[in-house]
Amino acid sequence: KDLKSVEMVALAAEFVIKLESLKVSPAVFGAGDTIEISYMAMLYIAPHSEPVTRTVVLSVNGEVIDSQEVTLTLVDPWPAGIKIVSNYTVPASGIYHIEVNGLSATVATTGITVPTEIVNIDAPDGAYPNEEVEVTIGVSNPSTVSVHAAIEATWDSGQLIGRAEAQIPARETHFFKGTFMMPISEIDISASSYHEEEGMWYADDTGSKHISLLSPLPENPIEIVDVVTPDWTTAGEEVLVTATIRNMSQSSLQVGIFASWDLVTNGHHAKVGEKFITRESPYPELAPGETYSRSGSFIMPNNQNVQVSVMGGYLETIPGDPVHYFPFQMRDVYIPLGEGYKGSLISVELVYGAYTHPEVEGEAAVFIGIRNDMSTDQQMSCSCKVFDSSGRYAPDTRGRQMSMAFAWVLVAAGEEHTFHTQGFVPDAAETYTVVSELLMHRPRPLTIVDTYSGILS
Repeated sequence: KDLKSVEMVALAAEFVIKLESLKVSPAVFGAGDTIEISYMAMLYIAPHSEPVTRTVVLSVNGEVIDSQEVTLTLVDPWPAGIKIVSNYTVPASGIYHIEVNGLSATVATTGITVPTEIVNIDAPDGAYPNEEVEVTIGVSNPSTVSVHAAIEATWDSGQLIGRAEAQIPARETHFFKGTFMMPISEIDISASSYHEEEGMWYADDTGSKHISLLSPLPENPIEIVDVVTPDWTTAGEEVLVTATIRNMSQSSLQVGIFASWDLVTNGHHAKVGEKFITRESPYPELAPGETYSRSGSFIMPNNQNVQVSVMGGYLETIPGDPVHYFPFQMRDVYIPLGEGYKGSLISVELVYGAYTHPEVEGEAAVFIGIRNDMSTDQQMSCSCKVFDSSGRYAPDTRGRQMSMAFAWVLVAAGEEHTFHTQGFVPDAAETYTVVSELLMHRPRPLTIVDTYSGILS
């Protein structure tokens, strides 16, 4: 409409003149030959009557051989474009790098192979966990002769493309493809190209690509939020168990719930039970934040307490591995026979000076408080194990392991009792873990009615 508008259009046009299709001919040439270097200058804007001019600089191995003003007029049909041709006499055998305003190509005289180039790694910038990711890697042959080339590509913990080979014609690009399943972490793709000469392989180029995790999973993507069982039951009764899990991640997951029961004899699992909530096919899909429940039942055996083990997890695949993995959380529930034995571990603490040998400085003992939560007097006991930070048993003052089961005591209904271990000398620089189980129902079968595991302090 006015001069200012015309000036703005012309200024903007300079930034959309694109140079394309850089070519060198003939394909085969030697020292002393004259080659033709051609390219297209294209103007990609709407038609306008004002001409647009751009300076084009052509160089070979960093030496400017041509510089000219290219003028394009914006008229129909568009985009407007012209072919620009320059001649260059090759002074000697060798490799020549040609560049014109950022557009480049590498060529060589007859008999000289130019190293292959990784020109692009086409892959998404981010992917979701367990999503199949396709990767395309372009390898260019800048030589004037066909080249036997190869590529290898890997990602953080797996192979993406093994040793893949291809015959790449002169000045063409070959595309290699590979896929992998996105793990639960961000990854980096690494690629290397090679070419063969007289039976020997030579490393040429490398490239990399980072792929972010779009919805990272938390450390425990599946949480067991509830396991509903009876507090106790009698032999021959049907025991109904309902387990509920929640998807704690930001992505939908294929999930599953399994459950089995085992006999508990003398505080140990006999492993003679059976699964009563088994695999679904296919695994159901659970949306982020949603819960999922499954129920199952079994018949309570005679004269035995039972441990129910519930597993809740999600389906995970690993690239290159045909096995499907199922990381899971686990929760155990004890179901006793009869009235239902009830007791509590009410305190576990490290006490200095209350149980010591005068000749041992810094000696302490673990004191464990228990309570009989039943309406009748009961025989009660508990176990205690103390581990250092490496998972080994801590030694007591006599050089034995801090692992013991206390003698049975009769605890009146509703009353409390305190057990204490042998003495040991804690290392101030060490962190200790204590594990304790409260036992009832003597004589056998024993029932574990309460457990504790935590840092000893």
